[in-house]
Formats: sequence, structure tokens, C-alpha cells
Amino acid sequence: SPQNNVFIDSSNNDFFLTRNGTVTYSSFTPFTANNWSAYYDGSGDYFQYGTTGGIFDQNVSFTLEMWVYPHAYPGASDVGLWHPQAGTNANALALKFKTDGTLYLDDQQTGSILTGTTAVARHVWTHIAVVRNGSGAANYKIYINGTAESATATNTQNKTGITSVYVGLRVDGATNFNGFISNVRYVKGQALYTANFTPTT
Repeated sequence: SPQNNVFIDSSNNDFFLTRNGTVTYSSFTPFTANNWSAYYDGSGDYFQYGTTGGIFDQNVSFTLEMWVYPHAYPGASDVGLWHPQAGTNANALALKFKTDGTLYLDDQQTGSILTGTTAVARHVWTHIAVVRNGSGAANYKIYINGTAESATATNTQNKTGITSVYVGLRVDGATNFNGFISNVRYVKGQALYTANFTPTT
């Protein structure tokens, strides 16, 4: 959350956030009550979370969720909405935004393990959730505005030792997200959504 124009992690983890480029605070949000979002201009803007203690490890059930308001789809290549790295073993499951507006999970080794079919609309707030519920490949789901995409994952990943996470960036620097992102949350050890749901606003 932003405080006096400084972005901080308001969870109990209190991770250090590095703002890169000109990511700016905005009061434009999907929520009816006071809240916030971060604006990414599509040119060098992203956040980096430093992490310790295995908080973002992917060998257990987890939930990743956020609100996005894209101004444009990525150009020549996809962009990472949530792009973790695991030290020298850099490959970890990433949520990426494709040039046609659909979402996919990329294991950064063999490619996509789960590809959605619904394009995230431009110029409107959309809730996105990625859930792993158990250890099997079929236990991954992508939800868009609370509705599960019909695709089934083709592989599973159990990455540990994740040392950093990038939001709004493909880590090779090829593309950056253009638009607003609000309320990014990662919950380790729990699948918060196991059926279609209505996102809270």
C-alpha cells in the first residue's frame, strides 16, 4: 500500500518493495470504499519483492490474486503480471498476460502449462485469481472475475527457494504492463477458491 507516496508491504511479512521506473500511486480502484492502485506506464515500470523464508514457494497449495485494469495488451511478446525467480534455479511458475489478452501459467522451462481462453478486457477492472489446490497438475485453476477457465494444466511445478518476485514485468525486460494493478495478494498453503465465486469489491 502507498504511504506518503512510498509503497510498502502492509502484510505481516513486511517485505521490501523496490519500485522501478515511474510506478505511481492512484486512488483509482475497483473498490467502493477507499483503496488504491499502482499505475504502470508500459515503459520500464515494475515492482520487485525481495523475499525470504519460502513465503512464495510453489510446492504447496496457494492462491494468487489481483485486480488489473489494462490500457493495452502486450505488443510483441507476453508480460509477467507475477513473475518469480528462484535464485540460480531461475525457473518458477509465472502468471503471464499474452498479446491477445488471455492469461497463462508459464513454468519457464517447457512453456505454458495452463492457458486460458478468455481475454481480459481493456479499460475495465478485472479480478484474476490463480489457485493450486493439492499436488496434481489438474489442481491448478485460473479464475477471471470469479469464473474458472476450462483449461486443465498439463504439468506441475514444485519450485522452492524463490528469492524475488516481479510484478508488471517480463524478467528479461522485453515487455512491461501498461495499466493499473491493485491489491496483489499471495496466500501460501491455502486454496481460497475451489469453485466459482463473486470477487469482493
